[in-house]
Amino acid sequence: MLDTIGMFLENNYLKEGLLTHPKETYNQETGEVVQYGYLKNLRVKANGDKVSVIGSLPKFYLGSNLQQLTRKDTELAIEKASDLLQLPLKESKIFRLDLGANLIVNEPLQNYYSCLGQLSRFQKSFIANKRSLLYTTSTKALEFYDKTREMKRTKQMIPILYSGKNILRYELHLTRNITDSFRIPELKANNLYDESIYIKGIDFWKDFYFSIQRVNRLIFNKEAIIMINAKTLKNQLAVIGLKIVGEDHILEMIEASKKQIKHRNQISRMKDVVKDLSNEKELTEPNEAIKELDEKVKRVAKYFR
Repeated sequence: MLDTIGMFLENNYLKEGLLTHPKETYNQETGEVVQYGYLKNLRVKANGDKVSVIGSLPKFYLGSNLQQLTRKDTELAIEKASDLLQLPLKESKIFRLDLGANLIVNEPLQNYYSCLGQLSRFQKSFIANKRSLLYTTSTKALEFYDKTREMKRTKQMIPILYSGKNILRYELHLTRNITDSFRIPELKANNLYDESIYIKGIDFWKDFYFSIQRVNRLIFNKEAIIMINAKTLKNQLAVIGLKIVGEDHILEMIEASKKQIKHRNQISRMKDVVKDLSNEKELTEPNEAIKELDEKVKRVAKYFR
């Protein structure tokens, strides 16, 4: 589950000759020399007595993040990097943490994206011509993307096991205030393979996914269109119109209009109307794609927990 980590050490010095592609920068005003280089795929920076390391731990230890680290693998990977850099990396402080998994799914990835709606306090956006779905705040991000396409773009070899498969990569990025998420004063590399912290990270990954609003599909048949009275009919037609225009488009219009709306609670009420209509029980039902994805996220979380 653990993927990219960013960690830094203070009061430690990087020995020369341990990195590939080394380079230095020199600031004439301050006299500061900064060293850069790589340990396999890990990017290393040394600035005086401070050393930072960032990169995908599965790629470093297993050769690819198509494979996922267990808790024991995480410990062994950090030990290996420590040995190669001759630094006590287990004592390093964590400033970035990514958790992710590859989900082999049955349908094209856009079918799953269309079932995922808004996430409270996160900005939803599509990138790369809707090939990726992103939810962001100033401290966190959830990313869904095509792992096969990403591997082809970066010229990585795709194992036969994954050839021709639809691989949906779901990642949770913790980029700032990580200790607040875990509710601990400090997060070090050796905490990442502590059982309670490790399990909490997996739960974050799963729980954020299930916090995303679901977008049900429209049921359009005679049995669903029950005209009991004018109010019910009006509500049913509203659901149909919403599905035709699109929930995201309507919510974007509401958000864009908030400067013209005097009372901010009206914005929340209008968004709630859209969300309620989106999953109106009589006229909508969960898509099979989201049922499949929900089950696979649960299965992965249970396996690595």
